[in-house]
Amino acid sequence: MNNRIFEIRKHFKLSQEKFATAIGMTGAGISKIESGDRGITEQTIKSICREFDINEEWLRSGEGEMFNSYATEDKFGKAMDLIFKDADPFIRNMIIEMASLPQEEKETMKKAIAIIKKITSK
Repeated sequence: MNNRIFEIRKHFKLSQEKFATAIGMTGAGISKIESGDRGITEQTIKSICREFDINEEWLRSGEGEMFNSYATEDKFGKAMDLIFKDADPFIRNMIIEMASLPQEEKETMKKAIAIIKKITSK
């Protein structure tokens, strides 16, 4: 199971510290689990499955798919939550608002951002 925990962490491109924080542990604790020096508690298993949408059967035995099978939109939303968990609330809200704009307004925003980049890069 320790190899599968390592695989999950690498899939999400997380350091041991960031992965640990997401499930209420320390980086040192994850290091010991991944190296096989420490056992994995039921609470840790449940936390990993909940926070990363992992199929518990796969985590325990390697059988089945790594992820629970939900709609693609749900997976994308959960991935975005992980990515932006520690992001500046302004940035997070700006992205949410931009995503809900009609296509024409998105194009206008792209042009505005290009102009801002041009001005600030000088």
